Amino acid sequence: LFDRVLHVQTLNIGNIHYTALKPSPDSESETALPSLPVTLKLDQALLNELIIETGGEQQTIRQISTSLSTQEQQVQIAALAAQYNEVNIAAKGDLTLAEQLPFSIAISWHGKLPELGASAGEGKISGDLTALSIEHLVSQPTRLTTTGSIGLADKEVTLDLQGDWNDIGWPLTGPREYSSQTGSYRISGPVSLLHVDMTADLAFSQPDIPPMTLEVATDIESTGLKNLNAQTSLLGGTVSTSGSFAWSPYPAWDLAVIARQINPADQWPDWPGQLDLNADIQGRIQESALSIDGRIEQLSGLLRDYPLKASGGVHFENDTLDLQAIQIDSGPNKLLLNGLFAQSPDLKFTINAPALDVIAPQLAGRLDAEGRLSGTLTDPQVQLHAKADSISYQDYSLQQANADVEWNSQQAQIKINAVKPLFADWQGESIDLTLTGTPEKHQIKAMLADSEARIETELDGGWLESSWSGVLTRLEASHPWAGSWQSTVPAGMRASASLFELKMLCLIQQSAQICSSADWAPGEAHVSGEITDLPLKLLSRWLPEDAQAEGNINGKLAINQTADALTGNAELLLASGALSMVLDKDERVRLDLSQGVVRATFNPTGLNTELNINVDKNGRINGSALLASADAEQEQKLSGQMTMQLPDLRPLGVLIPDLIDIDGRLDSNIALGGTLAAPKLQGEVRLSEAATSIPALGVEFKELNLTVKTDDLNKAQIDGSMISGDGKLTLSGDVVLDPATGFPVQLNIQGKDFQIVQLPQAVAYISPDLQITIKDRQLQARGKVELPKATVEIIEIPASSVSVSDDQVIIDHQGPKQAETAPLQIDAAVSLILGDAVSFQGFGLKTRIEGTMDLTSKDGKSLGHGELSLRDGGYKAYGQDLTIEKGLLLFSGPLKNPALDLQATRLSVDESVTAVLDVTGSLRKPLVTVASRPALPEEEALSYLVTGRGLGEEGPGKASMLKQAALAQGLEKSQALLDSVASGIGVDSLTVQEGGSLEDSSLVLGKYLSPDLYISYGVGLFDSSSALQMRYRLTEKLKLEAESGNQQSMDLIYQVEKN
Repeated sequence: LFDRVLHVQTLNIGNIHYTALKPSPDSESETALPSLPVTLKLDQALLNELIIETGGEQQTIRQISTSLSTQEQQVQIAALAAQYNEVNIAAKGDLTLAEQLPFSIAISWHGKLPELGASAGEGKISGDLTALSIEHLVSQPTRLTTTGSIGLADKEVTLDLQGDWNDIGWPLTGPREYSSQTGSYRISGPVSLLHVDMTADLAFSQPDIPPMTLEVATDIESTGLKNLNAQTSLLGGTVSTSGSFAWSPYPAWDLAVIARQINPADQWPDWPGQLDLNADIQGRIQESALSIDGRIEQLSGLLRDYPLKASGGVHFENDTLDLQAIQIDSGPNKLLLNGLFAQSPDLKFTINAPALDVIAPQLAGRLDAEGRLSGTLTDPQVQLHAKADSISYQDYSLQQANADVEWNSQQAQIKINAVKPLFADWQGESIDLTLTGTPEKHQIKAMLADSEARIETELDGGWLESSWSGVLTRLEASHPWAGSWQSTVPAGMRASASLFELKMLCLIQQSAQICSSADWAPGEAHVSGEITDLPLKLLSRWLPEDAQAEGNINGKLAINQTADALTGNAELLLASGALSMVLDKDERVRLDLSQGVVRATFNPTGLNTELNINVDKNGRINGSALLASADAEQEQKLSGQMTMQLPDLRPLGVLIPDLIDIDGRLDSNIALGGTLAAPKLQGEVRLSEAATSIPALGVEFKELNLTVKTDDLNKAQIDGSMISGDGKLTLSGDVVLDPATGFPVQLNIQGKDFQIVQLPQAVAYISPDLQITIKDRQLQARGKVELPKATVEIIEIPASSVSVSDDQVIIDHQGPKQAETAPLQIDAAVSLILGDAVSFQGFGLKTRIEGTMDLTSKDGKSLGHGELSLRDGGYKAYGQDLTIEKGLLLFSGPLKNPALDLQATRLSVDESVTAVLDVTGSLRKPLVTVASRPALPEEEALSYLVTGRGLGEEGPGKASMLKQAALAQGLEKSQALLDSVASGIGVDSLTVQEGGSLEDSSLVLGKYLSPDLYISYGVGLFDSSSALQMRYRLTEKLKLEAESGNQQSMDLIYQVEKN
């Protein structure tokens, strides 16, 4: 102490409770700060549990520790640490014990804050009792800086603070509802009237709220905001909001909104536009009552390239919404709203929308409507008249619709009609709905029809409180294959938001009857039904043509659902029935069915099914399966058995009309196991001692045996064979019984001299060696097919087999038909090898064919590569028999148009000249040239080819044969060219007309001057003759023809057609 130094090494203080007292009138007097008489050095001071009570609220600081020293009036704080709630605070600095207590403190903190989670910051505070300077940075959970000063000299505290932030959002933890990547702020002025400036970019988690940039300037006082001015940049434009917002004595606002050049497409691409808006909105919430006044002074601009305008006002108070002359114009579309919506509404509206696609891109068509809502909400009066034309929305459309509604407690009448409704894949003809009467008692008539089916119904009933009850008095339904069905007696009905009930409803058709009843309530439902004598002939639409079904089906159904479980059972019974059809020579084949039973029951333990039916005399099919129930995370187990014995397959011709003389037996015994997602089959299916014929191919398959047997690896092994002619075909492979992979198939097909065609015009045998794979809707074929023997003889081509030209387009008046999707995509690479016993005769050609071709098919395109040679052949051309010396068909692409390299010859009568006919080019565009050995002029060579003699030699019919050959080679093949010329020069026809000889041939041009007047002009090709002809139709049966040329003539022709 003699050195005036007080050194305290440790100071511990605890459990201090400080209560702040109200200031006394003299508390504002200045108190002089004493100078410390000694130097104080405090190594460690620890304060535990400091409770500060202010105005009845307590704040607890768990611990404060410090280390400090003094030197005269200077206090050096080496370290200060405090724990407040879950926040740790550390500080250091200095303090001068002078009049204004100047100080400077550096501070850092970290911990968990309510609603913020882990947080941290650091900063510096300096100044004295008159002013403070602040620098602070929040580094976690976001970045927020603050700098500025706080004035304390005056009676009222003043602020001048500014800062910025990065990546801030709300809530600060967890998924954000909105966020701001950057922003800044400034707060200035006395605390009683602060001025705030802020800029920020905003983004929202809700996809329907566009991002924006916000600039706000406002004054904040104790009662609210005034001089508010907010500028928002969004959707490519700006929105300015000005006015005031009060929160005391009650919330109230008075705002003006001005928007310019708003483009909705920035957020919603289907809605491009440029919009301007001027609007005012005032409101208040006083004594829990909301009052709002809003008015659109102007909304104008373009939306989806159509003008948009809107105006009108809204007033809401005392649960009453007053719509004041609201008008919205979107292009040519108009909407008018005016009136009150309240407990006693009086609201009118008018819609005139000739172009609905302007309103919404998914819509199309026209809608006109007007209506009024009046009365009370509990007893409304509704008037509506609406008309729609060519309405469409996505997969739904209406050609035309009308609706008229008059609804009140005294009289109700509703009429709705729709023409050509389309709902997804269903195309209807019309829908009609009519309601007449009163809400308490009315009649409903409804009709629905498409091109085949028609349903009509009538109901009598009414509304009682919140539910509808009545009776279904009539129901009629008809369809070409199902026939007509009518209800027998009225069926009671009740319906509401929480109830539905249908008493027993029965439909009859002659002796057949279908009955059903149902009821539903939350957590409970019941459905029951019964069919009696339902004729099997209803299945005819799914049977082959000319097949018939006989017999009747009876059945029952019951389904019950409770809060705990779903249970039910179903049963179908067939006492006796048959499928039959007429085969060739009026022979009828019949498949008898008897004692058929199908049963199904389901309950919380699972689904149990049973099938039993007798087929024909000694055949039978029996089966049962159990599908166990399971939780969502468990797999449903399968078990069951399926057996079949069909000792006589002949009646199956009813189901396979392309086969006749079916013989053999079919047996199977399959055990079912595994799960629903991965079923397993164990057993075999065996076809034995079978035979059949295919009339279309003229072949008979004998000794047909096929076995499909499953193994433990969940595969089905396939083995089979059959004989046709003197050859045999074998089949082997397997099927993977896995639905997840689509049941992939591997097959090997091998055979030798197997007959596939036996017809008068064609006989063919094949020796295949093929590997077939079926997987993922694709059939892959690899290997080779030998054709050792085949004979094709075409005597005459049926008219139906004539192909159209490549450029011909067939137009169907019913519109284009969609191409059917092939069940399997073909990927084939197969070699076709023709043996030395393959021959062809037809079209003047008689020859053997040899060669090898590589055939491929993929993506619907069939290609061939290779060559076929014509051997020992002859060809008849120009009425003469020629010898084929060389014949090649060269394939290098599409099969329909191979390249040709053919040469046919004829030796002259005197054996001195060989005429040569060369054919090159392609099958569709052959190039024919005539030459000779030794070389002669073309016309001389043609003479030797056609007559066997030169031009100077005489022979029987020589001139006629030459002229015919010239015509065949030249004029007759020129029509396609002439048609093109006619189109180019604007005439209707241009043809070569043959005369009695080659010299009499002429070129004729024709033109229709009117539908009844046709004029043609012909000029000789080999002489100077010409002729003008006119044809005029006087009546349907009388016409006039006149010709002027070397001869003059006029004919009056009367035409009568007779069957």
